[in-house]
Amino acid sequence: MFRLLAGPPLLLVAAAAAAQPKAEAAPAPAPQNVRKLTTTPAAAPVPALRLTLRAKPTDRVPGNAALDYYRASLLVPDWPRDPKESEKHHAKLDGWEATPLDKLPVAEVTAYLDTFAGGFEVLDAAARRDAVDWQQGVPVRLDRIGDLLRDTGKLREIARLNGFRVRRDLANDDFDAATRDLRSGFRLSKAVGEGSTTLQLLIGIALGSITVGQADQLVGRPGSPNLYWALADLPRPLIDPRPALDGETVFFEEHVRKTFLAGKDSADLCRAVREDQYKAFRLPYPRATAELAKARARAEALKKERPDAVVSVFALTVPAIEKVYHSHARLDRRLDALTAVEAVRLHAAANKGTPPAALADITAVPVPNDPFTGRPFEYTARADGFTLTAPEVEGGSPGNGVRYEVTFRR
Repeated sequence: MFRLLAGPPLLLVAAAAAAQPKAEAAPAPAPQNVRKLTTTPAAAPVPALRLTLRAKPTDRVPGNAALDYYRASLLVPDWPRDPKESEKHHAKLDGWEATPLDKLPVAEVTAYLDTFAGGFEVLDAAARRDAVDWQQGVPVRLDRIGDLLRDTGKLREIARLNGFRVRRDLANDDFDAATRDLRSGFRLSKAVGEGSTTLQLLIGIALGSITVGQADQLVGRPGSPNLYWALADLPRPLIDPRPALDGETVFFEEHVRKTFLAGKDSADLCRAVREDQYKAFRLPYPRATAELAKARARAEALKKERPDAVVSVFALTVPAIEKVYHSHARLDRRLDALTAVEAVRLHAAANKGTPPAALADITAVPVPNDPFTGRPFEYTARADGFTLTAPEVEGGSPGNGVRYEVTFRR
């Protein structure tokens, strides 16, 4: 099948529909995804970065994290081959993900995680590496796409195993261990997403979104430490899209034009539209969506004016790149919304458990604005907690909103 697709750009057309992480596959509650958390106010740790979600400079070591991830892939537990056993195993794992933390069968989960103990050691080591190079300096080729898909599939399994580790450690109220687990999860998502294809970017975004959901669980655990500074310390954007976009540019220049033997003019016109899309990744959300709409209109006009092979193939990738942008932007919005939640928890801890009447009342730390609107997140205080909302934005991807309904346990 993969040879029928014109490499990563067209592979993206098929993959973009699967850009949503598994944790968000179900229809979103109207009008936006809801995260209900029952937790406690929490001051910032002392020192502020005692808990971090990226390796500290003093902990980083030389080496290529990609090699660690490949080694971890070899240690993933085998799935049962018998169909009935496989179905039972699948149901068990799904059950662990849905079970409230206080009812999680910790001993059983731990026994299962022990089968991947060596993999976790390598995963945590990868989080400390100072570099990641998936191709070892070799450009992506068409005949490597199948291998790439297989490799990233294994990394999804590793991310799921790490999610079970997060839940196990939270059930034990081992917040230091859970923070370590999240750190490894964020590093994995960033490493995958900064590969040289948009397929890797999509998968990295999906893994990052899953990891943010796991961070939600930590924040929603009574007695949990405050992650404000740990979240604020993560880069924005979490995943740099440039390696993937640069890789797609190289592929288009070196493969698509040669394959279809089109004239230079068509390739140059397609390049101009593509660069207009790529520059949107560097713009604030409202301006970016306007630029993406213009690029889409230009691609449609170009397809009518020049119905040659390169333009026809290129036009198929334009909506897919737009979906990548929205997925990429939504991930950072999720991070900023959770950072704002932690700012409220921090304020409440300094004010006898009382949340601020408005986000503007928080003075101890900066509260991030909603990156989609450029304005503060919507916020309503209650006597026993608060609601913080990043509302659905028209023209964005479905389910782009999120609402935190936080109740403080007294």
